[in-house]
Amino acid sequence: AVPSNGLKHLSTTNFSGSSSNVEISLDYSAHENFLLICDYLEGTSTSGSENCDVHFKRDGESSFDTGSTDYGFGGILHDTTTVYNVNTANAMEIFRSQNPSQEHMFVANILGVGNTTSYGGMFVQYNKLDVSGGGQTSANLNNVYYKTNRVVAIRFSFTAGNVSKLQAKLYGYGE
Repeated sequence: AVPSNGLKHLSTTNFSGSSSNVEISLDYSAHENFLLICDYLEGTSTSGSENCDVHFKRDGESSFDTGSTDYGFGGILHDTTTVYNVNTANAMEIFRSQNPSQEHMFVANILGVGNTTSYGGMFVQYNKLDVSGGGQTSANLNNVYYKTNRVVAIRFSFTAGNVSKLQAKLYGYGE
């Protein structure tokens, strides 16, 4: 369905420094669907086998969901021979087995996280842009978030090292 009220810019994140995680808050008062465009995400680790973990925090909860079955996702890596499909996990993993210190970008369509009647979902397209570290890669992921409470924040962290840069814009749509 086409949103009746179009995209509305909600926030801009321009983090630069060193932090174990970076959070983005969701303004769900008028929207239950979001588009997150991240044109730069980088970490401090130079290992080629790290993941970026994405966690959600629900309304009324003091911490982010990190249970072993809170997230379910799968996807196909392009430009490599690796295909993966993980049924349940403690985070949504993006940039699987990548080098965090290289430049990455992604677009996430976050659906239904602002309502309390259905599960939320996230569809992600991402790319590694730094060709000096083994070439470009891209992937499409689909994710199911096994909760029906309103999501108030998204947290990004790497399995090793810190987040050193995150530039993103968050938009809301739908009524």
